Amino acid sequence: MSRVLRDARLVDGRRVDIEIADGLISGVHDTDTTPGDAPVDDLGGWLVLPALAEPHAHLDNALIAETVPNLRGDLQGAFEAGDAAAAAGKITHDGMVARAIQAIELLLVHGV
Repeated sequence: MSRVLRDARLVDGRRVDIEIADGLISGVHDTDTTPGDAPVDDLGGWLVLPALAEPHAHLDNALIAETVPNLRGDLQGAFEAGDAAAAAGKITHDGMVARAIQAIELLLVHGV
């Protein structure tokens, strides 16, 4: 399913048409130049923003599932698995820092 958001205002002040296909932005065009015959919603210059995200992340535990599997699948199981992995030396400071950096890079790439 496609549709066009006509005359949307971006944060930099430009006014554009935003083409949407299958729930994803498929194009951004100068206003009134979007090709095709998709249904149109005229935004009349209303501001459009990226999705608001809650960037709260526990970087110390980021990307740890492969190293510390939580077999119970609940919060208590995560605590127990983490404690056991730490006691066995599977969790290191350097590993934590590397995972945190990787998680931050993933967050940035995805706009968070």
